[in-house]
Amino acid sequence: MQNDTLTGNSIDQTYQPSHDEAARQRIVSVMRNLAKTDMFRHVENRYHQNIEHDLKQSRAGRALDGHDIERAMRGTPEYRFYSAFRYNTQEMTYQAVLDPIERGAGTINDAARDVASRKPAGGSVTLDPKVEIPNYLKALDVHLVPGCFYTEYAPDDVIQGMILAEGGKVATGANP
Repeated sequence: MQNDTLTGNSIDQTYQPSHDEAARQRIVSVMRNLAKTDMFRHVENRYHQNIEHDLKQSRAGRALDGHDIERAMRGTPEYRFYSAFRYNTQEMTYQAVLDPIERGAGTINDAARDVASRKPAGGSVTLDPKVEIPNYLKALDVHLVPGCFYTEYAPDDVIQGMILAEGGKVATGANP
C-alpha cells in the first residue's frame, strides 16, 4: 500500500543526501545550535556584566530598546564574532541542502505531481503572472534561503518548498 502523506513514502523519500552531504548538514546543525545557545549566552553575559550598567547610566532614566543595546555591543569582539558566525551558519543551513535537492529536482517534482493527482487537496492557488515581485523581495533572500520563497524553475515546481523543509530540519537538528 502506498503512503499518501507528504512525510511518508513520497516526497521526503526523494531527498537523498550522500554520506558527505548528510555529515555536512549535521555539522551545520551543531554550529547553528552553538550560535543560538552557548555563544548567545556568552554575549548576553558580556552585556549584563560589562555594558548594561554604563548604558543605563548614559540614558539618564530613559528606557533602553534593542537598538540601544545593539549599538553598545556592536564594537565588542564577542558580539562581532557571534554576529558573523550566526549569519554564516544561517547561510550554511540552506546551502547544505541544495546539492541533493538540485540533483533530485525532477524526481521531487514528479513525486509532488503524483501525490497531488492521487490525493488532491481540494484547492489551488494561481498567481497572476503579470504581477511583478517587488524589489524589496527580489533584492534579498528572506531568512537567507536561496531563491527566497517565490522562485519557480518549472511549472508546478515544489523545489523552494523542499529547500525550506530540508533547511528547516538542518536548522532544528532534525536532519538525517
